[in-house]
Amino acid sequence: MLVADSQPMYLNGLATYLGQTRDVCVVGMAATPAQALDRLRADPPDVALLNVDMLAIVQDVPDVVVVAVSDLDKEEHLGAAMAAGAGAYLTKNAEPEDVLTAIRVAARGGFFTNAAVAPRIRRMLSPGTAFPQLTAREREVLDLLAQDTGLTAIAGSLGVTSKTVGRHVSNICLKLPARSQADAIRIARAARIHSRQ
Repeated sequence: MLVADSQPMYLNGLATYLGQTRDVCVVGMAATPAQALDRLRADPPDVALLNVDMLAIVQDVPDVVVVAVSDLDKEEHLGAAMAAGAGAYLTKNAEPEDVLTAIRVAARGGFFTNAAVAPRIRRMLSPGTAFPQLTAREREVLDLLAQDTGLTAIAGSLGVTSKTVGRHVSNICLKLPARSQADAIRIARAARIHSRQ
Protein backbone atom coordinates (compact mmCIF):
# COMPACT_ATOMS: atom_id res chain seq x y z
CA MET A 1 0.00 0.00 0.00
CA LEU A 2 0.92 3.65 -0.37
CA VAL A 3 0.93 6.00 2.62
CA ALA A 4 0.65 9.72 1.78
CA ASP A 5 0.57 12.61 4.24
CA SER A 6 2.22 16.02 4.46
CA GLN A 7 3.21 15.59 8.13
CA PRO A 8 6.57 13.74 8.22
CA MET A 9 6.17 12.43 11.76
CA TYR A 10 2.74 10.90 11.02
CA LEU A 11 3.85 9.60 7.63
CA ASN A 12 7.01 7.91 8.89
CA GLY A 13 5.45 6.61 12.08
CA LEU A 14 2.48 5.08 10.31
CA ALA A 15 4.58 3.57 7.53
CA THR A 16 6.91 2.02 10.14
CA TYR A 17 3.98 0.62 12.13
CA LEU A 18 2.24 -0.80 9.06
CA GLY A 19 5.50 -2.27 7.81
CA GLN A 20 5.66 -4.44 10.94
CA THR A 21 2.33 -6.16 10.26
CA ARG A 22 2.05 -9.50 8.50
CA ASP A 23 -0.65 -8.67 5.95
CA VAL A 24 0.11 -5.04 5.02
CA CYS A 25 3.05 -4.21 2.78
CA VAL A 26 3.99 -0.55 2.42
CA VAL A 27 5.33 -0.12 -1.11
CA GLY A 28 5.70 3.65 -1.03
CA MET A 29 5.35 6.93 0.82
CA ALA A 30 4.53 10.41 -0.41
CA ALA A 31 4.51 13.84 1.24
CA THR A 32 2.71 15.79 -1.50
CA PRO A 33 -0.23 15.14 -3.82
CA ALA A 34 2.13 15.20 -6.84
CA GLN A 35 4.41 12.57 -5.29
CA ALA A 36 1.41 10.43 -4.36
CA LEU A 37 -0.04 10.62 -7.86
CA ASP A 38 3.32 9.75 -9.45
CA ARG A 39 3.67 6.70 -7.21
CA LEU A 40 0.05 5.62 -7.74
CA ARG A 41 0.44 5.83 -11.51
CA ALA A 42 3.86 4.15 -11.61
CA ASP A 43 2.94 1.13 -9.50
CA PRO A 44 -0.69 1.19 -8.32
CA PRO A 45 -1.05 -0.44 -4.88
CA ASP A 46 -4.21 -2.19 -3.72
CA VAL A 47 -4.80 0.49 -1.06
CA ALA A 48 -3.68 4.09 -0.62
CA LEU A 49 -3.92 5.86 2.74
CA LEU A 50 -4.28 9.54 1.85
CA ASN A 51 -4.69 12.72 3.84
CA VAL A 52 -8.03 14.34 2.93
CA ASP A 53 -6.09 17.24 1.38
CA MET A 54 -4.84 14.80 -1.27
CA LEU A 55 -8.17 13.23 -2.25
CA ALA A 56 -8.42 15.24 -5.49
CA ILE A 57 -5.87 12.91 -7.08
CA VAL A 58 -8.21 9.92 -6.70
CA GLN A 59 -10.06 10.79 -9.90
CA ASP A 60 -6.83 10.02 -11.81
CA VAL A 61 -6.46 6.55 -10.26
CA PRO A 62 -10.03 5.24 -9.88
CA ASP A 63 -9.08 1.60 -9.25
CA VAL A 64 -7.12 2.27 -6.06
CA VAL A 65 -8.97 1.68 -2.79
CA VAL A 66 -8.62 4.76 -0.58
CA VAL A 67 -8.41 5.11 3.19
CA ALA A 68 -8.80 8.82 4.00
CA VAL A 69 -7.29 10.37 7.13
CA SER A 70 -7.85 13.81 8.61
CA ASP A 71 -6.41 15.92 11.42
CA LEU A 72 -9.88 17.08 12.39
CA ASP A 73 -13.29 15.48 12.62
CA LYS A 74 -15.02 17.87 10.22
CA GLU A 75 -18.17 17.21 8.25
CA GLU A 76 -16.62 18.58 5.07
CA HIS A 77 -13.67 16.18 5.41
CA LEU A 78 -16.04 13.24 5.85
CA GLY A 79 -18.05 14.47 2.87
CA ALA A 80 -14.90 14.75 0.76
CA ALA A 81 -13.90 11.21 1.70
CA MET A 82 -17.35 9.85 0.80
CA ALA A 83 -17.39 11.81 -2.46
CA ALA A 84 -13.99 10.37 -3.37
CA GLY A 85 -15.35 6.87 -2.79
CA ALA A 86 -13.08 6.18 0.17
CA GLY A 87 -13.43 2.77 1.76
CA ALA A 88 -12.56 4.21 5.16
CA TYR A 89 -12.36 7.54 6.92
CA LEU A 90 -10.27 8.03 10.05
CA THR A 91 -9.11 10.86 12.20
CA LYS A 92 -5.40 10.88 12.98
CA ASN A 93 -6.09 10.11 16.63
CA ALA A 94 -7.43 6.68 15.62
CA GLU A 95 -5.98 3.70 17.45
CA PRO A 96 -3.35 1.77 15.45
CA GLU A 97 -5.63 -1.28 15.42
CA ASP A 98 -8.39 0.88 13.86
CA VAL A 99 -6.03 1.88 11.05
CA LEU A 100 -5.31 -1.78 10.31
CA THR A 101 -9.00 -2.64 10.46
CA ALA A 102 -9.81 0.26 8.12
CA ILE A 103 -7.25 -0.95 5.58
CA ARG A 104 -8.52 -4.54 5.73
CA VAL A 105 -12.22 -3.58 5.53
CA ALA A 106 -11.66 -1.10 2.68
CA ALA A 107 -9.58 -3.66 0.75
CA ARG A 108 -12.57 -6.05 0.95
CA GLY A 109 -14.93 -3.38 -0.44
CA GLY A 110 -16.48 -2.31 2.86
CA PHE A 111 -16.53 0.98 4.71
CA PHE A 112 -14.92 1.68 8.11
CA THR A 113 -14.55 4.63 10.42
CA ASN A 114 -13.11 4.97 13.91
CA ALA A 115 -15.18 5.51 17.06
CA ALA A 116 -14.46 9.25 17.17
CA VAL A 117 -16.20 9.74 13.82
CA ALA A 118 -19.12 7.32 14.20
CA PRO A 119 -21.35 9.73 16.21
CA ARG A 120 -20.99 12.38 13.49
CA ILE A 121 -22.02 9.87 10.83
CA ARG A 122 -25.00 8.80 12.93
CA ARG A 123 -26.10 12.44 13.27
CA MET A 124 -25.65 13.06 9.56
CA LEU A 125 -27.59 9.93 8.69
CA SER A 126 -30.30 10.03 11.33
CA PRO A 127 -33.75 8.94 10.06
CA GLY A 128 -35.27 11.45 7.73
CA THR A 129 -31.98 13.19 6.95
CA ALA A 130 -30.01 10.53 5.07
CA PHE A 131 -29.16 11.97 1.67
CA PRO A 132 -31.44 15.03 1.88
CA GLN A 133 -30.10 16.15 -1.50
CA LEU A 134 -31.96 13.25 -3.17
CA THR A 135 -35.64 13.19 -4.05
CA ALA A 136 -37.86 10.62 -2.35
CA ARG A 137 -37.83 8.50 -5.53
CA GLU A 138 -34.04 8.70 -5.81
CA ARG A 139 -33.70 7.55 -2.17
CA GLU A 140 -36.06 4.68 -2.98
CA VAL A 141 -33.94 3.67 -5.98
CA LEU A 142 -30.73 3.97 -3.96
CA ASP A 143 -32.18 1.84 -1.17
CA LEU A 144 -33.14 -0.87 -3.67
CA LEU A 145 -29.69 -0.72 -5.29
CA ALA A 146 -28.10 -1.16 -1.85
CA GLN A 147 -30.20 -4.33 -1.45
CA ASP A 148 -28.62 -5.75 -4.64
CA THR A 149 -31.79 -5.24 -6.68
CA GLY A 150 -31.08 -5.03 -10.41
CA LEU A 151 -32.19 -2.10 -12.55
CA THR A 152 -34.88 -4.14 -14.35
CA ALA A 153 -36.27 -5.40 -11.05
CA ILE A 154 -36.26 -1.85 -9.64
CA ALA A 155 -38.15 -0.65 -12.72
CA GLY A 156 -40.76 -3.39 -12.24
CA SER A 157 -41.06 -2.69 -8.53
CA LEU A 158 -41.59 1.04 -9.07
CA GLY A 159 -43.72 0.72 -12.18
CA VAL A 160 -41.36 2.72 -14.39
CA THR A 161 -39.07 1.93 -17.33
CA SER A 162 -35.46 0.80 -16.98
CA LYS A 163 -34.47 4.01 -18.77
CA THR A 164 -36.17 6.05 -16.03
CA VAL A 165 -34.32 4.06 -13.37
CA GLY A 166 -31.08 4.72 -15.25
CA ARG A 167 -31.78 8.47 -15.15
CA HIS A 168 -32.43 8.23 -11.42
CA VAL A 169 -29.11 6.41 -10.94
CA SER A 170 -27.29 9.12 -12.94
CA ASN A 171 -28.91 11.82 -10.79
CA ILE A 172 -28.01 9.94 -7.61
CA CYS A 173 -24.36 9.72 -8.67
CA LEU A 174 -24.27 13.45 -9.42
CA LYS A 175 -25.94 14.46 -6.17
CA LEU A 176 -24.14 12.21 -3.64
CA PRO A 177 -21.61 12.64 -5.39
CA ALA A 178 -20.46 9.16 -6.42
CA ARG A 179 -18.09 8.13 -9.20
CA SER A 180 -20.23 5.18 -10.30
CA GLN A 181 -23.30 3.11 -9.48
CA ALA A 182 -21.10 0.76 -7.44
CA ASP A 183 -19.71 3.74 -5.52
CA ALA A 184 -23.26 4.98 -4.80
CA ILE A 185 -24.17 1.52 -3.50
CA ARG A 186 -21.13 1.51 -1.20
CA ILE A 187 -22.08 4.94 0.17
CA ALA A 188 -25.67 3.82 0.75
CA ARG A 189 -24.56 0.65 2.53
CA ALA A 190 -22.16 2.62 4.73
CA ALA A 191 -25.01 4.98 5.64
CA ARG A 192 -27.23 2.06 6.52
CA ILE A 193 -24.62 0.37 8.73
CA HIS A 194 -23.80 3.54 10.67
CA SER A 195 -27.43 4.58 11.11
CA ARG A 196 -28.12 1.26 12.86
CA GLN A 197 -25.21 1.49 15.32
